[in-house]
Amino acid sequence: MEIIADFDTGAADTYADAAMLQNQGIIRITPTTPWRRESHLGQDFWFTIKRAEVALTGVDGSRHSTILNILCVRDWAQSPFVSINPNRKALVGRDLCLSLQPKITLDFSRHKTTIHW
Repeated sequence: MEIIADFDTGAADTYADAAMLQNQGIIRITPTTPWRRESHLGQDFWFTIKRAEVALTGVDGSRHSTILNILCVRDWAQSPFVSINPNRKALVGRDLCLSLQPKITLDFSRHKTTIHW
C-alpha cells in the first residue's frame, strides 16, 4: 500500500489511521488490543502501537524501508491529525528519518518536500 503522508519535524513518531491499516491487512487489531490515550493540539485521541514496514521513496524512485513502531490512531477522521489537513492519511515524524537517514529538502514556496539519498 502506498500513501502520501505529511512530514512533521516536530513529531517524534509516525501516526496513521488504524482502520485503514487494518483494512489493508498491514496490522491486526483484536478485542484484546491495548489502546492508549494521548493529546495532540489540545485534543485527545486513542492509539495502539504496531510494528510495520515503512518506506520512503526518493525523487529518483529509489525506495528505502525499515520496520517501525507506528502509532495507529482510532477514529482517524475525528482525530486532531486531520484538523490542519483534512486529507491527511498519515503523519511521518522524526523516527522514520532518523532510521533511514535521508536528505530532505523543504521548499516552502511550493509547499513541497523532496527526498534524496
